[in-house]
Amino acid sequence: MLRSKLNYANVMATVAMFAALGGGVAIAATAKKDTVTSKSIRDGQVRTEDIRDESVTSAKVQDGSLTGDDTDEGSLVFRCEDGEFVASGGGPCFFVIDTPGSTWQQAIAECAARRAQIPTVAEIAAIVPIGPSPAATITTWSSDIVTPPGVGPAEKAWTVSSANGTLNVIGQTFMSTSLITKVLCRYDPANSPG
Repeated sequence: MLRSKLNYANVMATVAMFAALGGGVAIAATAKKDTVTSKSIRDGQVRTEDIRDESVTSAKVQDGSLTGDDTDEGSLVFRCEDGEFVASGGGPCFFVIDTPGSTWQQAIAECAARRAQIPTVAEIAAIVPIGPSPAATITTWSSDIVTPPGVGPAEKAWTVSSANGTLNVIGQTFMSTSLITKVLCRYDPANSPG
């Protein structure tokens, strides 16, 4: 009785039914190279072992999507922005803001607006001799303040002057003086949000 039902049409209909119900596997196994698209992949089905080494680059990762757990912190490289400079041997990035004349508080605010701060005398002294940097010839505020013992609140801060890459003067200047026209700022690129 079963033999009488086995004909070409019945066999082909049965094969077609199995292909339709389980055909995704057969199609995926026989798909031509570079023809699988996002639509043909179910959510959550691509695993680490399915991705070729070095095939996911930073250009293919959405900005802000990776966290500290996703990175090898030892592999991170931080750089200064264009127009900025760093002391030889590394360290913080420095840049100069030209102003019409800044008091010490204004200099702090100018740097803070760019997520930076004014440097110490030691930091300025370290970067003055660096090649053709904007700090080679400058008079600028430092973050170091002068507080004579028992006098009360500080009214003076240290300023640093250099010419042609040579440190000339480290002096005490009243914080209210607005003669400083070049504000030197510093920031640590590893802690910069940009």
